[in-house]
Amino acid sequence: MHKRRCENAAAVTSNLGGGNHGHLALLMTDRAYFEETQLAFIAPTKPGDDPPTALNPEEQPFVNDRYKRNQRIYEKYYGNTDKVLKKQIEATVEAAFISTLRHELTGFNQVTAFQMITHLYATYGVSDAEISFLQRAKGPAAKMALAHFWFAEFMTREHSAGSMGIVGPPIVSRLHQFLSDGMIFYNHARKITVTPFPFIQAQLSVFCILVIMIVVPLLMENFVQTLWAVFFLVFFCVSCLAGLHEVAKELENPFRNVPNNLPLCTLQAMYNESL
Repeated sequence: MHKRRCENAAAVTSNLGGGNHGHLALLMTDRAYFEETQLAFIAPTKPGDDPPTALNPEEQPFVNDRYKRNQRIYEKYYGNTDKVLKKQIEATVEAAFISTLRHELTGFNQVTAFQMITHLYATYGVSDAEISFLQRAKGPAAKMALAHFWFAEFMTREHSAGSMGIVGPPIVSRLHQFLSDGMIFYNHARKITVTPFPFIQAQLSVFCILVIMIVVPLLMENFVQTLWAVFFLVFFCVSCLAGLHEVAKELENPFRNVPNNLPLCTLQAMYNESL
């Protein structure tokens, strides 16, 4: 996503920063821009509300023209281009991931596109080395265990360095205990997903429901005298049994990414925001 936004920013022409990379500096630090282009980028400053007054009245038209040119450059850099990039980021990223940057009255007007990118990297990003380790880990369980070890090591290292403040060892051990509890519940949920429902029992359930759909109307027609009651009882009995079967199918794996199951992506985003 960041690379696509950089491509879009570079496509907007500009004479700043050498003029060959458009508005790429909007989404990069000054050092990163210099390493990429070998040129320094000087961001335009706001020219002010009114043009300055020239010492020589004859030079005032030239001062006004320079003021208007600087104003257009500033509005194109911080106004139009940055706003478009922010809209593209909003359309690409789920709202939960950038909700903390949104002001309840002004929205994202006080936030730049680079601040959005920095927030995403700082909150949800991983380094290249971490990505390499995660790619080498085989399977979701191994990746989860690796992240668990990283988190436990991080807490231990930060506590040893004193960056957590004056925190007693029992409090730190409780944090590790909560982290371990999270891994236990993850493995419980994983067992629900991995362990299949017995195939024979599933087929027998479907077969029994089909038999009931045929037999129950015949029994009701023989033992119930009122016609409307026959329709009601048949519909009620067959619907209840078929409904229980469908509920059992949903409970077999509640972690699929469909509207009727648990919203795991939303829950994960909310958990990350709380961290």
